[in-house]
Amino acid sequence: MTDISLIQYARLLGSNTVIGMAEKVGLTRPPPPISVHNLVALAGRMIVPFAPVDLQPQNGAQDISNNPDLFFRDPEAGTPAAAGQFQFIVTQNDVIVDPSHKLTGAAVTPSPLTPPNIKWLFPLPPGEVTLTVWGQNKAGTGPASSSTFTVVGLPPPPPEVKPSIAVSSSGSGQGSVFVVTGSAFLPNKDVRIRVVDDLGNERDFHQSADGVGNLNTRLGVPCNSGLELHFSATDGRSDPSDLTGFLWSNTFNVPCP
Repeated sequence: MTDISLIQYARLLGSNTVIGMAEKVGLTRPPPPISVHNLVALAGRMIVPFAPVDLQPQNGAQDISNNPDLFFRDPEAGTPAAAGQFQFIVTQNDVIVDPSHKLTGAAVTPSPLTPPNIKWLFPLPPGEVTLTVWGQNKAGTGPASSSTFTVVGLPPPPPEVKPSIAVSSSGSGQGSVFVVTGSAFLPNKDVRIRVVDDLGNERDFHQSADGVGNLNTRLGVPCNSGLELHFSATDGRSDPSDLTGFLWSNTFNVPCP
């Protein structure tokens, strides 16, 4: 056998690696690994969208307002798998949040979303709610993603402030004059002042509250000296618990001077 030099041996193999040896016997190098993203791009044809990502509010988030910004993103934007639009719903206990009872399906928004993102069609109820979203394009509908988060309840409305009045008098008998002052009426609203005597006779007067809801008016109320008069007032707000249906001030009792 003819001797071969080290340099000739290296030239024969092409390298001192296994790959170099494989190439000398007709084998080729293995292709580099390819990601799903690159595979989609190389395919050059539209396929159904991937599941949306980066949902906001995040899954498990707490203390979310009842009208939060909703967000989601297409992970394949700019590729043949890009979504042309998103469909999304917000549910509680598997029922779409729809106080109007008029929705017939999911809401639709273009892809991508534009700041400041989007809102659901209605304020969200307190408790756990779920945002579910999926993409669509000409190839079909992609898989859905969802996020479940907790909405805080609205604080209870402040209690209705009942108007308050006080009455002072001057003069006497048929020439009696009464000064009615009050507060906590609706600003600039017409106030009805009711005067009832012990005989059941009722008289009504009208005066507007000022810009902060205060009342100050003088009323000439002819009456029989010593007869008790009962003053009350309302700005027309409702009160289902009252027989008249109106929210009345306190009743201020004063005798006819």
